[in-house]
Amino acid sequence: MPRRPTEDSLKVRALAKAHGKTERWARKQREKNTPIWQEFCEGQQVASPANREEDAQERTDLEKAELICREAWTAWQGMNGLLNGALKDPGKQDIIPALARATREARKQWEDATKHRESLLRAAGLWIPVERVMAIRTHLKPLGSILEKLEVTIAGRLVPENRHEFYRAFEAALPEWNEGIQKMDEYMKSLLPC
Repeated sequence: MPRRPTEDSLKVRALAKAHGKTERWARKQREKNTPIWQEFCEGQQVASPANREEDAQERTDLEKAELICREAWTAWQGMNGLLNGALKDPGKQDIIPALARATREARKQWEDATKHRESLLRAAGLWIPVERVMAIRTHLKPLGSILEKLEVTIAGRLVPENRHEFYRAFEAALPEWNEGIQKMDEYMKSLLPC
């Protein structure tokens, strides 16, 4: 004769269904007495699967990728915790291979999710490789010689008697130019890894 479900087991099933998760996940929420479990038991509203699908449709691909990365990270860390707990408990030695496999799979899912998120960031122009930032610095170095040539080029177009005024004005403006270049260089250095 099958066992009758208890009130807690019915709550576990309802929580799993409401969040679109497995019953095992819901049992873990109950065992740890998490805020999700407490709120569910107190009768607070849980988004229905239909509402979650509508919310998901409103998100951009990048937002979805960020969410998946966070969930994959949480799953991997949870599996790591279970594996470490089993390694320390002599009574759970028989489940270590399964937990180790699940932990590897969770890590692989997190790595795949991270790679996908990074590809979306690159496509959106929000992820710039270090080499490109360094290339900007390299391409800006010739500004010094361009500035020197600019001074001579402009002075050569002036009447000789006005050149001394130009050189004086140019030299007076040079500290501001140098300060701007230095700030720009410091900013680019801040973008690069140490």
